[in-house]
Amino acid sequence: MVIHDNIAVLLLFFVVHLLIGFALMMRTGRKLWLWTIMESAADDIARRLNRGGRSDSDRIVRGAVVFMVMTSIAYGCGRLWALMSAGNWGWAADFLLLSGALSAMTPVAVMRGAARRLAEHKEDRARAIIAAHLREDVRSADVHTLTRKAIEYGMESLCLMLVGPALAFAFFGPPGVFIYVTVMAQHRVYGRGVPSQQHFGATVRAAERLVNLVPAAVTAVLIAAASAVVSRGKPVMALSLPARQAKGDDSFNRGVVVSAAAGGLGLTLGGPRRWADGETSRGEWLGTGKDTARTDPAALQRAGMLGFVAFLIFVLAFSTAFMMRV
Repeated sequence: MVIHDNIAVLLLFFVVHLLIGFALMMRTGRKLWLWTIMESAADDIARRLNRGGRSDSDRIVRGAVVFMVMTSIAYGCGRLWALMSAGNWGWAADFLLLSGALSAMTPVAVMRGAARRLAEHKEDRARAIIAAHLREDVRSADVHTLTRKAIEYGMESLCLMLVGPALAFAFFGPPGVFIYVTVMAQHRVYGRGVPSQQHFGATVRAAERLVNLVPAAVTAVLIAAASAVVSRGKPVMALSLPARQAKGDDSFNRGVVVSAAAGGLGLTLGGPRRWADGETSRGEWLGTGKDTARTDPAALQRAGMLGFVAFLIFVLAFSTAFMMRV
């Protein structure tokens, strides 16, 4: 019964989110408050505890302790939020939580906004839109790189900001949402495959592999289904590439999502990434085997449509699950 009630709240939230998203489609800078809080906390803690000069074992222990403390606090906050949601106006508390953890329209707006600016040859405007949502360094990125980064952000966000939080809420309620966002926020901040985070982020990388495995797989299926609708989409490639190429990314789950998007759109994505702090993480190119990673900005329009269609398919799946339990 609890799962059924959670799905009902999610469906109502999806409808409201869709309407507001269309009304605010031109706004590309919205940040989700729960993600912002957790990433800021993880950033501050990592900066204090992961300084240079410490031994590898010390960094591993510190990273593990930080992960356990933050996750425990997140679980406690989730339990308290669940108590708030138990009353007659509990749906309002759930709406507030979901508004801080879940968004399908913001990534779509980012991809559409960047595509529009690139089509107008306003690379600086497009760069500003993309940089506001990435921890990667795109200051010197050309048009093709900006296009790839926007697509990768949109597809990864489909998993992190839609599928993951929605599944967590449906099955585990507010505690699941808090834990999912906390784990993934820590992974985004100090779980990258770079030397300075190799040991401090070991625990959160292992946790991300487990926590995000199902959401990443579901996202890949949604991308494949949506690519059957989008112009020049390749659903078979979207399903087959993750099995062959996902391990080439520094995060397996991210590799599942990005390789599915590369296959579905017929593009080459991924590759090495340069971060804002100057470090570089290695990653293989993911895609259909083309000789170049040059990506036309028109592909960004198709990616935005793919993300939107995937959202609609996800809502339809939840609607079906709800009706089957009525």
